[in-house]
Amino acid sequence: MTRVLEFLEEKSPDVVCLQETGHCAADQFGWLPGFAAFGNVAPEPDAEGKLLGCDGRPFGIVTLVRHGLSARVVSRAARCVVVEVRGARGDCVRIANAYVPH
Repeated sequence: MTRVLEFLEEKSPDVVCLQETGHCAADQFGWLPGFAAFGNVAPEPDAEGKLLGCDGRPFGIVTLVRHGLSARVVSRAARCVVVEVRGARGDCVRIANAYVPH
């Protein structure tokens, strides 16, 4: 998470799509300063504190959206989440964050 925090501070993005997050604990995304986290997240972490996807396995993606932007999940699947983000002027973009193993 240290590298993620450094990137967020240095680049100051509005939206970040992360992959390979299945090994991270649930509380690691809830406290990121200035961002809301969207993913294939069960309401509660499992017994080990890992976030679970809709298929019951640790999920591998998180989309971070800067506070102040309106965002909502449009679609979720086992390895994909689509987030709709609206800017201050009302412009809208849909961002698909998908984990595709090679």
